[in-house]
Amino acid sequence: MTRRWFYRLQRVIVISLLFAAASPVQGQEPKFSLLIKGGHVIDPKNGIDGVMDVAVADGKIARVASNIEASSAGRVADATGLYVVPGLIDLHAHVFLGNGGQRSLQ
Repeated sequence: MTRRWFYRLQRVIVISLLFAAASPVQGQEPKFSLLIKGGHVIDPKNGIDGVMDVAVADGKIARVASNIEASSAGRVADATGLYVVPGLIDLHAHVFLGNGGQRSLQ
């Protein structure tokens, strides 16, 4: 009976090792934190005007390429049909004269 138990244990260990080798490494961090996929990138400074993927790592643009693997990022944002443009700032403001009916200027 001990010999049979030993062979069963051996099979369980071998099967476990095979599954561990076939599965991806757990706990390994993705290369990029965010991947913006399929957006129309317009970047005049770098001469880019076309559908590209933009990868972000540590809060900075890490790579711009035509096809970056989605598996290399922690989060993937689909930007198909949208423009991805660096450096735009929303400059509009809501400016009103007065403060709710009281005269502020004399």
